[in-house]
Parts: sequence; structure tokens; C-alpha cells
Amino acid sequence: MSIEHAIEAERCRRDAHYFIFDSGKLKTKDEQDHEHPIKSVPDYLYLRMFLDCLLAGSKLIKPEQARFALQNGIAREFLDYFRVRRVVRGKKPRSVHYQPGLLFHPLARQIRELPVDPGAIEKRR
Repeated sequence: MSIEHAIEAERCRRDAHYFIFDSGKLKTKDEQDHEHPIKSVPDYLYLRMFLDCLLAGSKLIKPEQARFALQNGIAREFLDYFRVRRVVRGKKPRSVHYQPGLLFHPLARQIRELPVDPGAIEKRR
């Protein structure tokens, strides 16, 4: 393993936002696009905010580290509640268990009101 590969792997391990949105290593399949179905994960602000909420809720980051969520209107108290209640729990590596009422009720209402603008993320960085 080269030093560049080791550095890239460590950066992906430490920063979920980098791994999912910036590294280009994680792909998604667009079933509607038959010519180019494999694409990078779209870099939308609401996806970064949702990821922050999931990371804070699973205690992988502290609520004050949820920069995209905090800068864009998710209340600190909500992230604290998410963290204390352990809304997202992983029992096995491939299974994520959550309490749907707690996960989607307050969060979805706040995120649905945000504009979906792919260029908005660039303005926030």
C-alpha cells in the first residue's frame, strides 16, 4: 500500500462527509438513467445535514461538530436530544435500527423546508 493510498484511506475513515461526498469512492445507481447509471453521491446540502444528524445521533460525532446541521437551522437542542435518546442504533454492521417517529418527525419538517439547490453547498463552505 502506497503512502498516498494510506493517507486517503485514513481521511475517508475519519471524515464521513469526505468519504461520501468528496472522495468519489462511494457511488450510487440511478435506475432511471440507462446510459450512465453509476454516479457519485449528489452533493446536496440537505443530505449533508441529514448525515450530521445521523452521526450525532449515533454518537460518532459530538453535536457541536455537526457543522452543516448547525449552520443551516437544525437546533443544537435537537442534536443533543438525538444523541441522548440514541435514536440511531447499530446492533450489527449491516443493520441500522431506528425509532421512526423520533427520527423523521421533527427532522423531516425542518429539512423539507430547505431549498434543494446543488450550488448551495458551495456557498456554505
